[in-house]
Formats: sequence, C-alpha cells, structure tokens
Amino acid sequence: MTTILKPKKLAPVRSSQWLAIFLVGMLLIFVLVPLLFMFSNMKSQDFSFVFSDSKFHQSVANSLIYSLAASLISVILATAVCYFLSRLRIRHKKIWVLLFTLPMLIPTLSIGLGIRSLFGTNGFFDLIFHVKFDGLGFFGLIFGSVISSFPVVFLLIFDAMSYENKGVYDAAETLGVDRFSSFLHITLPYLRVPLISAFFAAFTWIFSDYGVPMEVAGKVSTLPIYLYEQVLTQFEYGRGAVVGLILLVPALAAFIVDLFTKENSSGEVSQQLIQPSKTVSIVGYSFLAIVFILISVPQICFILLSLINVFPSDLNLTFSHYVSAFSSNAGLGVGRYLGNSLLMSILTGLIGTLLSYCVAYFSTRQQGFLGKVLHFVSLVSLAIPGLVFGIGYVFMFKSTKGWFYGTMAILVAVNCSHFFATPYLMARNALSKLNRDYESVGDTIGVSRFRIFWNVLVPNSLGTLVEMFSFFFINSMITISAVAFLCTYANQPLSILINTYEKQGSYEMQAVISTIILMTNCFAKFSLMGVAHFINKKTGKREDKFMPLSRFQFDLLTFFERKGPGKFTQRQLADSLTISVGLVNKMMKDFQEDGVIQISEDKTLSLTDKGLKLIEPYKVRKAVIIAAGFGSRMVPVTLETPKPLVKVNGVRIIDTLLDALYAQGIYSIYIVRGYKGNQFDQLLDKYPTIKFIENPLYNESNNISSIYMARDVIDRCYICEADLIIKNPKIITKYQYCTNYLSSFVKETDDWCFTMRGNYIHKVDIGGEDVEQMIGISYWDEADSKKLRSDVEKVFNSRGGKENYWDNVPLKICRKNYKVAVRECARQDVTELDNFSELVMADPSYASFEAKK
Repeated sequence: MTTILKPKKLAPVRSSQWLAIFLVGMLLIFVLVPLLFMFSNMKSQDFSFVFSDSKFHQSVANSLIYSLAASLISVILATAVCYFLSRLRIRHKKIWVLLFTLPMLIPTLSIGLGIRSLFGTNGFFDLIFHVKFDGLGFFGLIFGSVISSFPVVFLLIFDAMSYENKGVYDAAETLGVDRFSSFLHITLPYLRVPLISAFFAAFTWIFSDYGVPMEVAGKVSTLPIYLYEQVLTQFEYGRGAVVGLILLVPALAAFIVDLFTKENSSGEVSQQLIQPSKTVSIVGYSFLAIVFILISVPQICFILLSLINVFPSDLNLTFSHYVSAFSSNAGLGVGRYLGNSLLMSILTGLIGTLLSYCVAYFSTRQQGFLGKVLHFVSLVSLAIPGLVFGIGYVFMFKSTKGWFYGTMAILVAVNCSHFFATPYLMARNALSKLNRDYESVGDTIGVSRFRIFWNVLVPNSLGTLVEMFSFFFINSMITISAVAFLCTYANQPLSILINTYEKQGSYEMQAVISTIILMTNCFAKFSLMGVAHFINKKTGKREDKFMPLSRFQFDLLTFFERKGPGKFTQRQLADSLTISVGLVNKMMKDFQEDGVIQISEDKTLSLTDKGLKLIEPYKVRKAVIIAAGFGSRMVPVTLETPKPLVKVNGVRIIDTLLDALYAQGIYSIYIVRGYKGNQFDQLLDKYPTIKFIENPLYNESNNISSIYMARDVIDRCYICEADLIIKNPKIITKYQYCTNYLSSFVKETDDWCFTMRGNYIHKVDIGGEDVEQMIGISYWDEADSKKLRSDVEKVFNSRGGKENYWDNVPLKICRKNYKVAVRECARQDVTELDNFSELVMADPSYASFEAKK
C-alpha cells in the first residue's frame, strides 16, 4: 500500500502578526518612501546648478563654521551645568532641569527673534547701553544655535551623569585628589560616549535648523536658508531636494554613531557624600545662574517686545497687540491659527502615541524578524531633519491634493513621522521593564494577547503614555520646518505666523505669537506633568532606572558574576542555586536572547556588559560599622583599647570585617566611633578609604545614637557590629537582593533572635526555641534605607528614644514599614566575643593579662 505524504501546512499568520506587518508598511510609507521620492525627483541639472552655485558653497562653509562652533560651546556649557547639578546638594533639582529645558518650548524662530531684538540695530542692548552693536551674522548664529541646542545636549549628558558612580569621588577626595583632577580623570573619561553623541546631536540640530538663521543670519548665507529660498521663493523643488540630501549627511552620521557606540556606564547611582566646599558651591550656583540667564534672554526679550507699543520708537507698554492678534480684522485671526495648532498637536499626540506604543510593543514583546525591522525603521526617523521630511512629503503626496495633500491629515502624518523615534524609545523602555511571561501565561490559559495588552500592559504604562503625548504635543506646537512646505492658508498652524510676520517686519506681532506658543506649551507641560505624577502615584509606579529581577534571576546572574567565565551544565546550575532544571533552562534562554549572557564556541558561559548593568542596582554601595561603645564586658582589656581594636591571635577583631569588605570591592566604609576614638586612626594605614563619624553621645545613650549620627550615609549598605570575628569572608557579598539580617538557625538560644512569618522577620526577642539567632550584620536596600533614615531620626528624638537599640526601630517600633528577610549562615562563620572569658578561650595569651595589670 502506497502512503501519500501530504504537504505540511504552514502555521497560520496570527492577527497580531498582520498588525505588525501593517505597522511596518506604515512606517516605510511615511518615513522611508518619502526620501526615495525626493531622491528620484533630483535631476542632473539640479545637481549641476547647485554644485556650481557659489552661494551654495558659501552657505555650506558658513553652516559648517557656526554649527561646529555652536555645538562645541553647547556641549562644554551643558557638561559644566550637569557637573555642578550632580555635585552640589541642590534642593528641587527637577525644577532646575525644567528651567534649563525651557528653550524646547518655543520655535527656534522665536529664539532668533529674541536675540535680534536684543543685539540687533536699535535693539535693547543699544537702547539701554547706547552702544552700537550689530549682533547679526556669525555672533547671532552661534549664540542662537547654542541656546536652541542646549536643552537637547543638556538632557543627554544629564541622563548619563545620573547613572555615574559618584562614590568614586569620595574615594578620590579621601586620597587627596583635587576636584579639577577628578573632573579630568574620572568625569570626562566616563562621559566620552555621551559627549560624542551629544556633539553629533547638537551639530545635526544646528546644521539643519533654519529658524535661528532666518532671524539673525543677516548677510551670512546658510544652507537651510538656501534650501528655503529654492523651494518657497523660486519653487525649484529639485534643487531643494539636492540641498536636502546634503542636510541628511550629518544626521545620518549622527545616527550611525549612536547605533554603534556603546555606553560604558556602570548603572551605579550612588550619591557623593563628601560635601563640596563653600567656595565650590558659590562658584557652582553662580555658574548655573549665569547660564540660565543666558538661555532665558530670548524669552525675556520677546515677551517684553510683545508688550511694547512700537519698537523701538515708542517703548510704552501695552496689551493692544494681544487684543489685535485675537481680533478677526486680518484674515482668520490668531485664534483660528491657534485652534489649528491645538488640533494638529492633539491629533499628533493621540495618533503618534498610539502608533509608537504599538510599534514598541511588537519590537519588545514579540521576537523575530518583524520586531527587528520595526525597531530599525523607528530609529531611522532620528536621522531625518524636518526640512528633508517636508520636501519628501511634497514629492510623494502632491498628487493627492484635495484629500490628503494640503489637509490637516498630512500635517499630522509628517509630525508623527518626524517626532516618532523618541516616544517610541520611551515606550520601549517602559515595556521592557514589564514581565515578559504575561503573553506566555496568557497563551497557556487561553487569554488573548489583546486582553493582556489592554488590561495589563497599558495600565502599567499610563505615566509613560502621558509623557509620550506631551513630547508629540509640544514639538508639534513649535515645529515649522516640516509643515512649512505642506500647510495651506486654511490649516496653517500658529508657528508659521512667526515667519509670516517676519517678512512683514512686524516684530511686535512675532513676539506676541512666540509668547502665546510659550504660554500654551508651559500650560500643557505642567498640566501633563501633573497628570503623569498623579498616575504614577495612584498606581504606585516606582521610578526605578533598572529592570527589577526576580530572586531566581538575581541568584543566577550573581552566580555568573561571582564565578566568572566557565563551563556549567544546567544540572550544575540548578544544584548550586537549589532550583529546578526547567527554571534554569528558561532563564538561560531568555537571558541569552536578551544579550544578558553569552556562550562562546567552546561552551563557556559568561555575563555580558548588559548583564552586569542588570545586577548593578543590587550592588552594595557602602558599609556602616558601629564601633562607639565601651565594651564593658571585655574589661580589663578594653580599659586601654576599644573592643574592635583588640587583637585576637595577632589580628584586630575589626580587621576581619574590613578585610571581607575590601575583598568584595566595598571601599566606602564609615566607622562610627566614640570611646577612645582617636585610636581608630591606626586603621587608615591599612584601609585608607575609611571615613569616621564621631558619636559624642556613646556614653549617654544606647547604640541608636550611632545610627542616628550616621543616618545621612545609610544608603544601600551593610550595617555591622564592630566586635564580630569573621571566619568566613564569603558571608560578605558584593550584591544583595533585598533588606536582610544575617542569622543562623538554632534549636535554642538566650541571645537576640528572630521569629519568622513566611520569608520575613515577624518578631525579635531575647531567647527562644527553633529560631533564627541574630548576627550583627544587616543589609538595607535603597527604599528601606530611606525609611530607616527617617524612622531612626523620629525615634531618637522621641521621649525615651535614646534608650533604644537601633534594631528595634525597623524590627519593633516601626515594623509595619519594613519587610526584612534573613540570610542564613553557619554558626562557625562568625564569632562574637561577648566577655573577657570568651576572649581568653579564643586567645589563651590573654590569660595572664589581668595579672600583668
């Protein structure tokens, strides 16, 4: 009997895959295809004319000169501002960040207008100081370009510096390295990649911007102005396309640099604890104030200009320009243009946010070729200037006039495409932090992916969605370059009126439009910030800068970090971590796909840089050692020597702890000293990074006074008793998953011990059966450190609070604020010498000590 083999059926394409294909098509049509249309419409005579035109050559040279100069100045200023913001103890730092990004809320034409009204002929500078200074030309171009690019550069560098390990500066300060040398040898090498990215971003922004040159270029020809003249003055779209191709070059270069450069940051966000000197603080605050004034000059000038009757002949203040602007005496009236801008910006925000979030969903939650294509095409929009987008859309869609070209729809489409990349990256970052197993679990129990998307992922991303909408809205309100070629009289947005009034020489009305846009964006920005804050607070969203790991993931990654590259079977890993082989297999697969671990050709397993960054937020930052007490039960040896400095078999007790900390790279160590405190200075010869905290109350209160004195440095740290002999240094580890106490299970004890409820400490007592005996080493994660600092201060200052042991604060008095786990070790790993007789048992040489006295 002949068996007929039927062809194997292909798996049906799911509806979600069809949606992903649709999104790929949309991105290709609205992002890449317009470029192809632009290139296809360039003719040989267009190239011949442009490249033989001396004005073009001069425009390229001028654009290169002021773009390079302004980019360099912008990066230097932003680096200095970020340095002072991160080093000084500034309250309300978010307000400073917002102030330094205010130029992002206005069109670049408005920045140019402010500079022109300040430094131009008969400008405010001339009127106030009676000094003739024509600020147009290269000075105005560089000054205006620095202001317009500064927020972008500032945000890039500030974000990079927020991940810097600032504890390194404490170590440098302790070793006597001055701040300038620290800046040269620590800060700049760390910022190498961010500075390169920031410079290219600034150069691309400045080189393709025509708002500032339109106002302040004067007789200096620039490439964007040359393009503008070819398209909107001479209607030579082919020549404009050639110039657009030139504008695309630096943007593509910047895109390639960002694509292939990798940041070398550690992800560590520890704070610098050594306070800057008064001189440094004064210099820093003065510098920040000066830079803020400089970047605020354009806004101040055009707001003032909008209130002047006739500039510069009649400087009387009036609101008549605003009244006139909203009247219908001239055409549609500003109200109608403002309505167009609001409609365009709201639609762009809604549609752009929806599309970018969906694209981010498919590129992060679904592996495969489609996800990679979506990610790449989404990032390409970063490399296309607005002017190039505008010309490309003209060539591609001019045949659709009446139903797409010339309508509000094309303005929304070009804005969504132009500003797509940044909101997409926001959404991608948010979605990457959400558990990837939701979809797998849903497939298993029959829950559709749409329900998981709508009921799980979207609610957990509401804060990010508001931020995405804010980005689309604000940029659509200020954009000119892309929509200038596409809008009509009926749908013209408000920002284009600045250009219109510039041609008419009506500076006051330009200023009015600029002020209206600034006020609108400020209102939108603060309102949306409030909404995002309310959502994050309501949903309990943590503002973590890392993706939380499960306990099993943490154990696996720290195992690889601890062991280093090696060959491990899944059975070996499962046995070492006491988990199932199936779970190990799943985690290994996920980590390998995400680039967290790598497997070499010879099957050697190791962590990648990405893997190290994932566990970096769990890295122990420092240790606080309590060593202030008298040690009365160790008399007579402690009559001359503090207990931690007593030698046992030739080794100081505290050295065993310090050696264990140093072995794990924990060099930021604070010792709280009191009794015979000066004797601890001898430790500095062997442990130079130690810093001391004085406790003058050690003889008047319990050990809570030591933690109270050290409360400001408690942050992701070990808190240790100083009288422990560490026999197994491995109990001190470089990484800790959560707040915990070191303990050892005992059948019976008369010492401090814990009763557990589930995985956490429920009760602390003196004496008990079948309990966890406390060992004086605990770890406090970032969230609990913050609570502990506050709770210790409250309890210490309360009536009778000074009589408490510090452990009572989190384990008894404020127990509801904490979930404290235990970390078990063997009894022989740590020895605590409670009295002199135990010291003699540990070191018989002390048997004759009392007799010698």
